Amino acid sequence: MKEKRIKEVKKEVQRRLALLLEHKSFEEITCNGSMIIFQMSIGLVGRSIGRDDYINEEDFQVFITDKEFYSVEYDKIMEDIFMKEFRLMPSQ
Repeated sequence: MKEKRIKEVKKEVQRRLALLLEHKSFEEITCNGSMIIFQMSIGLVGRSIGRDDYINEEDFQVFITDKEFYSVEYDKIMEDIFMKEFRLMPSQ
């Protein structure tokens, strides 16, 4: 991914996470710290876990391609944001 796209993806992940955090804690969103659940909850390639009533479908449209999803850059974006929030969990 090019630098501009990396910034766009990072911004979108942060936007979606902020929407989720309005209704649930990070622990609840990630089932107590699961990176896989975190990625599924953010849903950049389409939300694959159950939607809560407060989720507006327009806020969680597909945002990245499969190629971007399987990139090192995507992994780094998700890991950085996840770890920042994970460290703030009360049990950590």
